[in-house]
Amino acid sequence: MFLAYNYVMDWPEFKFLERYLQFTDTVIDIGANIGIYVLWISKFTGNVIAFEPDPTNALRLQQQIDLNNLTVVVERCAVSNVNGTVGFSTGKDMENHIVQDNGKCDVRSVRLDDYGLERIHFLKVDVEGAEILVLQGAERLLSGHCVDVIQLEFNLGSPSYFGSSDESVLRLLEHHGYELFQYSPTQNRLVRFEIGSNEHSNALAIYDHAFVLRILLTVDPEIPVPPKLYGGIERIVDGLIQELRRRGHEVGLLANPASECAVDFFVGWQGSKSQRNADTIRNTLALLRAVDEFRPSLIHSFARLMYLLPLLPRRISKIMSYQRSAGGKQIRIASKLGGRSVEFTGCSEYIAQMGRPWGSHWTAIPNFVDTDFFRFQPRVPEDAPLVFLSRIERIKGAHTAIALARKSRRRLILAGNQVTHEEGESYWRTEIEPFLNKEGVEYIGPVNDDQKNDLLGSAAAMVVPIEWNEPFGIVFAEALACGTPVISCPRGALPEIIKDGQHGFLMRSFEEGIEAISRLSEIKRSECRRRAEERFSREVVVDQYELLYSSLLNAG
Repeated sequence: MFLAYNYVMDWPEFKFLERYLQFTDTVIDIGANIGIYVLWISKFTGNVIAFEPDPTNALRLQQQIDLNNLTVVVERCAVSNVNGTVGFSTGKDMENHIVQDNGKCDVRSVRLDDYGLERIHFLKVDVEGAEILVLQGAERLLSGHCVDVIQLEFNLGSPSYFGSSDESVLRLLEHHGYELFQYSPTQNRLVRFEIGSNEHSNALAIYDHAFVLRILLTVDPEIPVPPKLYGGIERIVDGLIQELRRRGHEVGLLANPASECAVDFFVGWQGSKSQRNADTIRNTLALLRAVDEFRPSLIHSFARLMYLLPLLPRRISKIMSYQRSAGGKQIRIASKLGGRSVEFTGCSEYIAQMGRPWGSHWTAIPNFVDTDFFRFQPRVPEDAPLVFLSRIERIKGAHTAIALARKSRRRLILAGNQVTHEEGESYWRTEIEPFLNKEGVEYIGPVNDDQKNDLLGSAAAMVVPIEWNEPFGIVFAEALACGTPVISCPRGALPEIIKDGQHGFLMRSFEEGIEAISRLSEIKRSECRRRAEERFSREVVVDQYELLYSSLLNAG
């Protein structure tokens, strides 16, 4: 069905369309001819409009559509820079085109700007030298960035119609922010297109120097995105989705069914527990189905590595992000199965170093905070309280924070979830509860984002003297965003977040903690805020993810 002109028709372009198109996309085929492209495109989207002014070819096109039971709109007219009629050549079958003078016949013509479309996801233009007229009639759409991708044919040495040339077409496209690429199906990437590099070739004009990616994100099934209260990873995924979509990417998500994050494609996990074997099987199959339906450019997983297992041998690019301890033979196996198609990230260099001995390529990309949401407080009163904000458990050091505050005669506000298992309840009863509502120590329970913003901004310092190797700890960056110094310990990723003596203090003993509290006046709150903006803002971190996406796709 797709053989024409004695060879396979435009195979690289066909493979691009297979990866790029989504069922709801609007596709315009100008110069549809007998329907080679229309038949292929209709496999992937149900919204196709085909323009073909040649009466004979338009009839063949309609017959093809009817024969294949497709719902394609056929417009038997030309597309140019005028509404009315234009001259059209006849007798050349598949090479007929608009002519400037002495046309063999007149055909109806429309401007794309006046056709009533607000968005075109893919525009194919094959009009035998009249490309400049089509684009001139679509300047409103082009200037409004309402056409995502345009496929044009460039013919070296072909006649120059209407006083135009390939260079004039290129200048018009560049004026509206488009650049030319070709798609490599073997490498699954876009490469720069140079006019004149081939005698006959198609180019993809893509707006704003960037290819819109279709990214499929996954997160564990226990907590919705965004989380209501606790849920650091889910909060990161929510922010990542918002920023990627703001930059024009299409984003899909597999997550807890109660998730309310705005995405372009969503599937709720069927299995509710990430550690339950039966649920792992259900979710692995759900991811497979989602990939086939959404057809992403790449998969970015914050969920279990096991969910990716059947996809690892496939060519599709995959990123596995670790927010906790990394390592083990499962990473070595995944690296061998995935080869160059899989990359790993750690939320800190500390985590990335754990994973590297097990194989594959690891990149450290930190977690981020919304620096627009967290308000910078340049100063607080001298009697501002210390704040502990984390889960109330031993490894987070709530008991040490209480002891430091009492010894320093400073008020302390504790906020966070209580741990309900037996060890956690015993810890609460023996080391936390006896000190509450005494000597300025207060517990206010879990806090939502707005309450957290107020709490951190009003604190003299956030004191979380951890007793474990923290993979990252988003709350530390949130405190910095408010301008609040941090007092913690030099374990895990903390030395990557806090420069000792500049954004707070990293204590190695109880005595150093007491000294740190006494030296808080040395810390400039503006430096804390600058640290958050330069290292942990959403824009800065998503730049790093985009760079990784590009690198992985180009290497594939």
